[in-house]
Amino acid sequence: MNKLWFISESGAFKQGDSWRGCPAYGEFEWTFRKDSYRFTYFTNDIFNGACPECGEENPTHFSYTEFGTNEKGVSVSATESISGNEAVKAIDPNVMTKVDGKVGIEETDIPTIILAEAGSAREGVELLGEIYTDYGAFFDSGLFICDQNETWYIENCSGTQYIALKLNNDLLFMEPNISVIGLIDLNDTENVIASPKLIEVAQQAGTFVGDADKNLIDYRASYANLGTEDAPRVGAPRMVDGLAYLNPAAAATESELAADNTLFTISNVKDGAIVPLYTNITADRTLTKNDVFDFYKLDSVGKPSNQEIEIFQLFADRPVETGTVGWVGVGNMAYNVFVPYYPLLMNDIYEGYQVSTPVVTKTPIADGKPDGFVTYAKNRRTGDEYYVAYPENWRDSYYFTFEGLGGSILYAEQLTGAPFAEEDKQTVKETIAALQNEINAGFETIDPKDTDAFGKEMAAKAQQTALELIDRLIIK
Repeated sequence: MNKLWFISESGAFKQGDSWRGCPAYGEFEWTFRKDSYRFTYFTNDIFNGACPECGEENPTHFSYTEFGTNEKGVSVSATESISGNEAVKAIDPNVMTKVDGKVGIEETDIPTIILAEAGSAREGVELLGEIYTDYGAFFDSGLFICDQNETWYIENCSGTQYIALKLNNDLLFMEPNISVIGLIDLNDTENVIASPKLIEVAQQAGTFVGDADKNLIDYRASYANLGTEDAPRVGAPRMVDGLAYLNPAAAATESELAADNTLFTISNVKDGAIVPLYTNITADRTLTKNDVFDFYKLDSVGKPSNQEIEIFQLFADRPVETGTVGWVGVGNMAYNVFVPYYPLLMNDIYEGYQVSTPVVTKTPIADGKPDGFVTYAKNRRTGDEYYVAYPENWRDSYYFTFEGLGGSILYAEQLTGAPFAEEDKQTVKETIAALQNEINAGFETIDPKDTDAFGKEMAAKAQQTALELIDRLIIK
């Protein structure tokens, strides 16, 4: 389904107004405590007035909001799903059934509530912790709440228990859909906010790893669904690829990661003492913006399941209006660019991010290839294969343009009987890389008041470039 980008204006939700989330995710209910702040948000396309997830006509809820920034400079990225272990879930299950008007908050509602109400990152963390305690969590996630002064990373692997870490500026870590918080001394209250019963619940579940007397917990070992060496958690291959990408000399296998979580987890304990948060992940170079962007081009990361990604670049020494840069990518990131914006200065959003389209139409392979622009999909659970026909106006959608480019290259053999030619693939890579460098260089010199126009210009150029590549190399 198409992805769209909007701005919720200041006061769109008034103090006392009720919020009801998508019924497909429990229909979380909230009463706003203040008039809402202005904030940016992505959402699924509510085409022809119907939510594509629950089917509700003319819904008042957004359809899966994933990230955004508010007028106070608070940013949230909230849909990195993780998974807790069954023993912990037996003691502290996710709250997925509404009782007396209360159900757990789902990832999709977290950005809306936090961005509407939080005036700082710490306020956002405290509010989310209060919600987890009072309402619970519909599902498990790892998420960011940050501003130009503080960046917090939060994980919950069960219904009401959570842990939040205030990250240091030099911390390097990855979270590819797996829990990555390791051994933590909860006495470090300046940098750690945790639910009061975090250790107690793990003890009741029989999964606790740590030292309760010293207030130490290995959160991943105690709470996470670790899978097995034969069936690792879904994010493990991406962690393997990510570690090798950052430093080939420090590459590790899935079995090595399963045996020793200190290879990648965040900790604040060393030699029995509290230390600044760290990981044992290393890079063999000083990372640039392109190093971060190109992570999303790894085979295990850049794929059709990408939807929208925002990389928050934060500056403590700037005014709040320019203290956050959002580098935004939409659609399959295998062959794509990140376009920069100052979210607090945004007023005019590129039309390609806002054009409405129907959802795709899936046709079983056995029924033959339909007319129009088509890609491919395979159901991971059933193995069923489909042709995926794009909506008629797909070329107007930024999301479908880059989904079409990446999907056509990845699935060329299923679509045409032959893999995409390596020389053509190289042409696409070089074209996209040159455009990213042009965007980077242009943004370095742009006056902040002109960044709306620059972002629109670069997004339009990116979409047009992708369409030209599709027309020249795919639609022949």
